[in-house]
Amino acid sequence: MKNRFFELQFRKDLSLIGFEILTIKDLYTYNDNLFLASKKRLDFYEVIFLKEGEGNHFIDFDTCDIKKGDILFIGKNQVHSWQKQRTCDGYILLFTERFLYENQIQFNDLAYEYPFNSIIYNPITSIPDSEIFDTFLALIELINNEYSLVKNNIRQELLQTLLGTFIVKVQSQLSREERRSDKESKEQFIQLQKAIDQNIEHTRSATDYVNMLGTTYHQLNSTVKRITNKSLKVFIDGSLILNAKRSLCDKANNISEIAFMLGFDEPTNFTKFFKKHSQQTPKQFRESILQ
Repeated sequence: MKNRFFELQFRKDLSLIGFEILTIKDLYTYNDNLFLASKKRLDFYEVIFLKEGEGNHFIDFDTCDIKKGDILFIGKNQVHSWQKQRTCDGYILLFTERFLYENQIQFNDLAYEYPFNSIIYNPITSIPDSEIFDTFLALIELINNEYSLVKNNIRQELLQTLLGTFIVKVQSQLSREERRSDKESKEQFIQLQKAIDQNIEHTRSATDYVNMLGTTYHQLNSTVKRITNKSLKVFIDGSLILNAKRSLCDKANNISEIAFMLGFDEPTNFTKFFKKHSQQTPKQFRESILQ
């Protein structure tokens, strides 16, 4: 993988394929602790399957504990780093949108569905049942074996199919109750997420998003409260703050550039907004997170 601080990209020799699988032990063997512990923003998707051990992982400024039988999902654009995991072993799947979406239209909204929508769902899927765990392990080992074969078009098609099968199998772990619970609210909330992702740099107005979705403020505010326990306005502002924090992890961007990129007319307005919601200035946050 290309070791550029903050944005972690596929190795050049793998970028055309858009897929890689490796073991956690190999990750620690070929990368130093400083690189692994540094905060990196992914331009692809990552799935971590623990077949033994335990540890913790940093995702979007929170730390989560993981153990044997856990599958951890990290979405595109999320910031993450490896923490205390030298006793762990398992597999890491990395893939681009293009790799999975090609000829598999049902995955076109992967970022907003289970298990990659970390706002609606826990980013960790636990597999406590030994038989189901063995099935997942066998499937991942099959993917790993196929990946090691000679490169050809059939191999790529096969890997795409196996990865799609793996994700569908993960999605099958979501109980019927969870799948059916408040389906309409989840659908509206996902529409809001998409609208925010496309427009947050242009507007933070709750009214604008209400109009985009063709609903009422009361209805959309109730949906957001039901799912996040936050008001609509707080959720919109929080989405912008998360984007700001992700951008501040990149030392290549100065704070003024980030302010304009996020739609602020003046860097001072960005600083006031950020401090109001984070109790730190952008500079203080950057210094603390990059230590």
